[in-house]
Amino acid sequence: MGGVTTESEMGGMGCPSKAQELSKNRCSFVLGPFRPGFIFAGILIFSQLLSGCFLIMRKWLLCPIFLLLIGCATGYLVQGPIKVDVEEASRTTIRGETISYALYVPRLETNGYERMPAVILLHGFQRHYRFHRNNALYMAQRGIVVLTPNMTDLWQGPASQRRNVRIAADHVAWLVKRSLSDGDLLSHRIEPLCIGMAGHSAGGAVAFEAVARSQKDSFPAQAVCLLDAVPWDRTLSLARRFKPMSLCSLRSDPSPFNRLGRVQRLLERLSFPVEDIWIRGASHSDPENPTSTFVQLLAGVSHPEHQAVYQKLMYLFFEDAFGVKSKDPFHPSYRDVVRELSEQGQIVVEPVSR
Repeated sequence: MGGVTTESEMGGMGCPSKAQELSKNRCSFVLGPFRPGFIFAGILIFSQLLSGCFLIMRKWLLCPIFLLLIGCATGYLVQGPIKVDVEEASRTTIRGETISYALYVPRLETNGYERMPAVILLHGFQRHYRFHRNNALYMAQRGIVVLTPNMTDLWQGPASQRRNVRIAADHVAWLVKRSLSDGDLLSHRIEPLCIGMAGHSAGGAVAFEAVARSQKDSFPAQAVCLLDAVPWDRTLSLARRFKPMSLCSLRSDPSPFNRLGRVQRLLERLSFPVEDIWIRGASHSDPENPTSTFVQLLAGVSHPEHQAVYQKLMYLFFEDAFGVKSKDPFHPSYRDVVRELSEQGQIVVEPVSR
């Protein structure tokens, strides 16, 4: 078993020949007095080689591995009945900021004159609009226009946060302007009084504040969906003055990344009753769809079943908030799904009122 070992393979398993004995004695004579020194030197050289290899690997391999972890994405998407046109470009705000975005427009066979609701979906802290591609496609394939813009430099503090809030509010006016223009992908496609916002993590804070800011504009946002949002102190102070409207808050298990369910403090400060919906077992990375391996290593593993709950409830909430008829005949209502998931123990729904 395992084959037959020959004398030539083992260097001779029988009695050693005279030549082998002479060779062995010669090696002992040459190395004998210096053997410990040679062993020590060999170990030293080998350790130096290992150290050098490690430095090379750290320089040339860790960066690609890091990029690979960032780039590897996992996501969940159930195809809908409508084809979607996707526009990826950048736009310049009224103050000169350049914002990259993806715009998802349902392709309806109505000669371009059926107006639809629209949602501005904001990513989390230091993320990218592509990490909500599947969420955007899910809604667009069921009749909602979705804009996923990039945000910039949230880590720079309050001034940067306020700038992103201002830009997010400006997205509403930009969508309406394009819808009222001829010869545009959005021409006559958006109902100006049916525009909502959604945001994940810090994007939830931006969405909430941007909706409040937009109330002063001609076409204010009418609904907001918070995806495991992490409000800032300024956001909490704004809550008491927030205009009553359709608001949905979906959150994951408490963790340092959602600051132990901090969005609950926001809901408690609102002047109108809302629901706190806890998706049991979900991580802070689950609202992203797709998400990346890198974020999952930091904020918790993402699970398709939790991504699906975030995805479906967000879409059904906006459908319900705007009173539009679903283009997907197989979709139940928002209330029916919330009730079903609650009975199954997948979510916990807690009414919140002052």
